[in-house]
This record gives sequence, C-alpha cells and structure tokens, in this order.
Amino acid sequence: SRTVSFDDGPVNGWDFFSMAPPDAALRDSNRQYAIPSKSLRGLLRHIYTIASDSKEESADINHLNPVDSLFGWVGRGPNQALMGRLSIGFGFFDNPSLAWFKIPFPYGEWHYSNRQWRSSPGTSADKLFIAKQWRIFPHTPLAPIVQQLDDFSPDTSQASYFRAVLPGSKARFTIRFWNLDDLELKRLLWSVVLEPSLAHKMGHARYLGFGSLRLRLLPASYLIDWSARYADQPETAWQRPIQVEDWLTPQVIYHYKALKNALNADSL
Repeated sequence: SRTVSFDDGPVNGWDFFSMAPPDAALRDSNRQYAIPSKSLRGLLRHIYTIASDSKEESADINHLNPVDSLFGWVGRGPNQALMGRLSIGFGFFDNPSLAWFKIPFPYGEWHYSNRQWRSSPGTSADKLFIAKQWRIFPHTPLAPIVQQLDDFSPDTSQASYFRAVLPGSKARFTIRFWNLDDLELKRLLWSVVLEPSLAHKMGHARYLGFGSLRLRLLPASYLIDWSARYADQPETAWQRPIQVEDWLTPQVIYHYKALKNALNADSL
C-alpha cells in the first residue's frame, strides 16, 4: 500500500495483491500479481454453498452439511475438525493491465436498475439475497461515482483509493481434488465454470461494478484413473480429460434459477 497524510489523517492507496514485500519501497516494478488462493477458495465455496443448499450449520463431524464436507470444517472440542478434499492455488496473472481508482464516500445512494445507474440521496445500497440467506453482488458496469486515476494521487480522505486489474487480463490457477462422488463433482464443476451467460464476482467494490470474472477449464484439465496410474501405465492411460459438458447438470444445482438471475453477466 501507499500512504499520504492529510490534516484529518492518513489516506491509504491499496495496490492489487502481488507476490512481493509488504513495504512498497522494496517492491520490484515487475512483481508478480496474483489472486490469493484464499480469495478463490472463498469465491467457490460461496457458490457451492448455495448450489448444495448448505444452509444448516454442521452439528458435528458426523453430521456435516455438503459444503463443509467438501471444503473442510472446524468445530468445537476434540476430534472435531476435518480437512477439505480440494486444494486451490494462487491465480497468477500474465502481464495484466492495472489502473488506480478513486471511490468517494458515501456511495450507497447509487443504484443500478434497468441497465442504468442512478443516484438517490439518503438511500442505502441495494442488497440481493438468494433464499433470504446468501448475498450475491450482481454484475454491473462501473458506477458514475468511480473515477480512474493516472496514479495514486489522493485529494481527500473521504474516498477509497485502490489499484485494480483491468478487463481482458488473464490469470491461471490449479484446483486439485480427491475422493469426490459424482454429485459433488457435478456441483463443483458447475460452481467453477458456471454457464456461458454467467460470471463470478469477487474482491473490493463489487457493488459499484468491480470484481467480475469468468472461469474456464483449460483443455489440459483431467481426472486421474488411480488404478491405471498405480499400474505404471503411461500418462495417456491414467489422465482422463474432463469433458465439461458431460458434467454440467443443472438438475443437481439448488436455487438454480436464482443463481442464473443473480450471476447473469449480460450487462458487462
């Protein structure tokens, strides 16, 4: 981050996450930008929670809801913790384009409807919930209140300043999983790739149009036939390419219509 001091206090400018020292003075200009694995995990866990209707809290290790059973769970007392059955890596960008932005406070009076942003002073930010429980931020273009800057150059403490990755940038990350049954794999793959008209949402200032991204499985993605691998067969025998269309089954997705509506990215 960067910091500038005003009479009413310091103002921070938050750079996008990178694999670099926390001290801005020690960072290389060619540092590796990335999406933290924890953020990607949280993104997918949230969608999987809805898709599996995991609204009931897990009572104990013998009575886990679907999302805790897959992503892992920590309860109270001895022997009440379970490691998840999937591992998610960092999403490393390849030469991303970035820019600084300023969002003045407050911004809750801005509302997006009928493909337009409108300001209504004295009102609060809209909130979209699925099943009255899980909040989803709809996809929108950037709100008019958002200002793109040439650099971190704050002029007031009554604003948020941050650096964001611009549209068109691409990152890659790896998901490894094990011991999933067919139902879990179908829900996980749907939660990752969604459908052509849908997109994910994550990160800062999602309400104002930031954080939209699409995830795609690379052609090299595969399942492992463990019996063939342990039989010392060649990679072509135990690496089974994932045919995504064979696994996308909307019938196993809870709240499917609500998710399709909330994640619709036609406005982008």
